[in-house]
Amino acid sequence: MKCSFCEKEEMEKDLLQVPVQENQIGLMCKACRKKYHRETEEDVIEQIKANMKTPMEIVKELDRYVMGHDDVKKTVAVEVYNHFLRVTNRQKIEAEDKEVKKNNIMLTGVSGSGKTLLGQTLAKILGVPFVIANATSLSETGYVGNDVESMLTTLLKQCNMNVNWAKYGIVFIDEVDKLRKTTENLSITKDVSGEGVQQALLKIVEGTVVGVPANGGRIHPQQQLIEVDTTNILFFCAGAFTGIEDITKARLKVSSKKSPIGFRVEANTDHKKEEEDLMCLLRESIDIDDLLKYGIITEFLGRFPVLCNLRPLTLDDLVRILNAKNGLVEEYQTLFELQEKQLNFSADALNTVADLAIKSNVGARGLRSIVTKFMRDLQFFAPSENKDIYTIEPGYVNKYFKEAV
Repeated sequence: MKCSFCEKEEMEKDLLQVPVQENQIGLMCKACRKKYHRETEEDVIEQIKANMKTPMEIVKELDRYVMGHDDVKKTVAVEVYNHFLRVTNRQKIEAEDKEVKKNNIMLTGVSGSGKTLLGQTLAKILGVPFVIANATSLSETGYVGNDVESMLTTLLKQCNMNVNWAKYGIVFIDEVDKLRKTTENLSITKDVSGEGVQQALLKIVEGTVVGVPANGGRIHPQQQLIEVDTTNILFFCAGAFTGIEDITKARLKVSSKKSPIGFRVEANTDHKKEEEDLMCLLRESIDIDDLLKYGIITEFLGRFPVLCNLRPLTLDDLVRILNAKNGLVEEYQTLFELQEKQLNFSADALNTVADLAIKSNVGARGLRSIVTKFMRDLQFFAPSENKDIYTIEPGYVNKYFKEAV
């Protein structure tokens, strides 16, 4: 039989009946279903299976883009693999009267440590839809702000409104630490942007059928809603949890001069380095009790059973990020190559850039602004100069950051 759209001959089982004109039904092949975003749930599962990678393969891909955090990448790779193994074999699991539960993932880490990049890269590797929702813009349904369902509207748009793809995507809820419960709030005023949002998210992240506005916006009566089942959507939550180190430190009964129980900070005459090492250990030691004391409610944490703590990036990590595939070094070198010029960065210059990023306390997120600042003049003059090779040294970088040096 032939596809009504491309007229390619296909087996009848591979063709789907679809409306083509008023009161007329046509046949659509798999290729056309993909082209016109009309994939069935079976098509979606088949494509996910084709893109499936083992945990080891996932980590290998992550290593190309996400520097450091080896234990976190291994944990996330295993959980993501298990998740898609479960959703693509759901019928077999149900036929054997068994149950494999979804494990949503909570990421903690200071700003610029790579939380969002980790989620984005995972979705790219797996070939599934991915959206980022900012927790600070959400509120309980009916209050000022975006309804929690709005993140599913964004996911649908990412899938060209194909529900079958949307219900197998990844939703990344960023800045979840801003939803902390305000314990001092003893008035009758409802905490609609903090604990209220945590409560509103419970059913969605656990798995339920949600009515999503077809055209976006707030939910209201007489509005057309698209039903999205969130049972097989994998949710990530991420936050910097600024100041949580103090809670962890108190739980472990340590001071700056004493390492946490079960850990050891290397003896170092550099007091600053010693403090940085302790900070890394405290960050890696965050547990559920610390998050509870911080203001994340028990029920919410129960929906995110996998906790991954990203430590602050080291100078070596940041240098590797600069040199990573599609990293800043490669990006600027490509721009110069397009002008038939060569751009080099000395190892010491990259160390200087990484050190400036650490001092700015924004991690990898600060690298671009630093490089952009000292490269501006060079990019302005280079196209007009009769010079083919440029080399960036520490002195050139430092003259643009005299106050920080």
